[in-house]
Amino acid sequence: MSFIKKILGKTSASNDMNIFDGEEFGMKKAIKKAQQGYASFEKEMKVESRRIVPGFTECFLKYAFKVEVSGLDYEHMFISDLYHDGVKMIGTLASEPQYAKNFKEGDEIEIDPKFVSDWLYILNDEVCGGFTFRYMWSKFTTKEKLVYIKFPPFSYLKLTT
Repeated sequence: MSFIKKILGKTSASNDMNIFDGEEFGMKKAIKKAQQGYASFEKEMKVESRRIVPGFTECFLKYAFKVEVSGLDYEHMFISDLYHDGVKMIGTLASEPQYAKNFKEGDEIEIDPKFVSDWLYILNDEVCGGFTFRYMWSKFTTKEKLVYIKFPPFSYLKLTT
């Protein structure tokens, strides 16, 4: 969960990084791609949840929480400590919401696939998912890339500046 603290931090610049309402076309496209691949992610989570020795180096998803704030429909937050109980996927809200006031860091979240905005796991040094992060990377300036390439999830994606 430490990577989440690194990327979200407490500065206003980093807080803006985790909130997308899906209005921007490229981000909507990235979210759609993540949702289209969700079934394969869930399948891998079922396998991972049955392993005696964990195979994933890292695993988390981004989840859209409905909010009632003028100009904002959803707050996208990281869910970590994921597991699949055979019927549903469950995880832990990894940071304190800024707008979704019905939730708090550490809450157990039952995953509804229609609210998943991205997912990422690393298995055998191969990164799968991370669609919205790749899109964000494509929009970063060179200066931003030099800053964020050092921090997860961007450091996981083997991106170049």
